[in-house]
Formats: sequence, C-alpha cells, structure tokens
Amino acid sequence: MNISKFRAWHIESKVMMDVIGLTFHPFLEIYCGENKHGEELLFTADEVTLMQSTGLTDKNGTLVFEGDIVRITFGDQRTKHDVFTHIATVERLNLDWVAVRANTPHHHSRLNAYHNASFEVLGSVHANKELLNDNG
Repeated sequence: MNISKFRAWHIESKVMMDVIGLTFHPFLEIYCGENKHGEELLFTADEVTLMQSTGLTDKNGTLVFEGDIVRITFGDQRTKHDVFTHIATVERLNLDWVAVRANTPHHHSRLNAYHNASFEVLGSVHANKELLNDNG
C-alpha cells in the first residue's frame, strides 16, 4: 500500500512544512508537528497551501511534490548529443501528474512519461517563483 505524503506552504509566514497528519472532521485541519516552543502547528485549509507527493523521485532521490519546479533534460547527456532542457511546474491534471512548461501553460506532459529524460527538483512555485523565468 502506498501512503500519500503531503507538505504545506504557510501562506502568511512563507515557510514550507512537512505534514504529519490530516483530519477531516468537522473540517480539514493540517498538523505539521510542533514549533520550538512545543506549541502545536495546526492549520486550517485557508492558512496553508497543501501539496501532495507524486510518489516519484528526481535524479538526486528528492521526492517530487505538486507545486515543485523541475528542470527536465532530454538527450544523451554523456555525449551531449541533442541535449536540451526546459523548466516546468508539477501539477495535477485529472488523475495524473503533469509537468507544465514555464511560460507555455498549454504545453504539458505526463511526469512519469519521461523515460529518456532526467528531471531535477529546483524549488517550489511558492518559495522560488523566480526560477520560472529561467528557460533551462
């Protein structure tokens, strides 16, 4: 059984946190552990942006989450033949994870379809928006 992992971007403090637990009764609450003073970090859905793991890892073993910015490299990197890259964001489309190319939102590909490419997590759309201006 594959258990989903989540992380949360705290909108006000602009901090990314691992999600330890979710409760749905009577409304969604997101538990992110305790702060350095021992106080619970418990948030409602309007305080954080919740992001689910894709279950995939990048070339460095980093877990890829919804909202991540990735660099996708195509071609034979050993010989540098026909190598090109592009920057994309990871999003959910219907029931699949897709990489949406920066500056071309109509162009997307299934994330797990990159058999002849490698991808690397560079940051997230929340903490590193400036990376979306990079063309690769």
